[in-house]
Amino acid sequence: MKKYIDFHTKDKAIDPAIDNVAYCTQRDELKEKEWCPFLTFPATKLCNFKCMYCGFGGETTASEKDCVSLDMIKEYVEIATKLGITKIRISGGEPFLHPQIDEILKYLSETGLYVLVNTNGSQIIKNKSVIDALNTNVMFAVSFDTLKEDVLKDISNVKCHSDIINGIKYLNAHGNLLRLNMVYSQKNKTEVFEIIKFCQELGCDLKILDIVSVPAPFSQERQNFYSEVNSLEKEFLDRCDEVYSHEYSRRFGTPCFRYRFGDVFVTVKNSKKGAHYDVSSADALCKRCPWYPCHEGLYDIFALPDGRLCSCRWTEEQKFDTPEAQMQYLITLFQRSRFVPTGYNDDMKSRADLLNKFH
Repeated sequence: MKKYIDFHTKDKAIDPAIDNVAYCTQRDELKEKEWCPFLTFPATKLCNFKCMYCGFGGETTASEKDCVSLDMIKEYVEIATKLGITKIRISGGEPFLHPQIDEILKYLSETGLYVLVNTNGSQIIKNKSVIDALNTNVMFAVSFDTLKEDVLKDISNVKCHSDIINGIKYLNAHGNLLRLNMVYSQKNKTEVFEIIKFCQELGCDLKILDIVSVPAPFSQERQNFYSEVNSLEKEFLDRCDEVYSHEYSRRFGTPCFRYRFGDVFVTVKNSKKGAHYDVSSADALCKRCPWYPCHEGLYDIFALPDGRLCSCRWTEEQKFDTPEAQMQYLITLFQRSRFVPTGYNDDMKSRADLLNKFH
């Protein structure tokens, strides 16, 4: 069985009183070349949920094709590993609705790379035979916003809470559950510590994310749904056992703290802290982007089903004609990115070309 590659081995306990900008900007420049962004395949636009915080198709919204092909995944993974990328992420939509998901996961399982699959958890039990065949280098992050059936209905317009719970427990029993993902909002903000307790019972970690305007515009409805996490992080400081850095996010995307509650680590992605952008060079991508500063910055490379390799979920600019040249360019772009303490941008522009693709 392939050994699971733990991407948090470089995380370390820190002084929680550290100045946030200092924390975000302190990084070893000599070791920058060791860090590569992740490669994400938004596998399909298909999804059985209609979450209030997600645009139609999720991370595939801008793709001109609905589903990624297995051949494209193989080609791009081969290029990625040659260029030093060691983590592959599969997202959607809901990946288990992809018609070839069994073949995709089997192939990725055999690569030995660190593979993370983002799923809403509703299709896990239906795909037990697929999961049973996987090595533990393929891990799952399950969206889990609430312990309550009625709140799930409000947030996602579905009634399948027991399916999700059973799916989470199945993944956990088979060693393929990495963490739960909770999008923090007005609907579920009172459940945080109950969900942490649930994670402690399972022995898995938790990631809490606030609502951002990527890829959907930050409409009034979504603003009313939004709840800031600054106050939550202050409460965590008072109640947690220890604070850890999230070393990957000190280099890419939104810098995060990881709060230890017993054996469970809770990562908080807080859009008010700013993020990493390509802004320092003469041809800086982010400075030229009409949507800069967005809420997430540069955190991994997106390989859309239509073949385009993109720096983020807001711009699909292709500088090179071949996937290898484009991927190498994006890796360089990420490694030269810098933290910008932009704070919360409540005037995020919307993409007119995508407006008809949102729920």
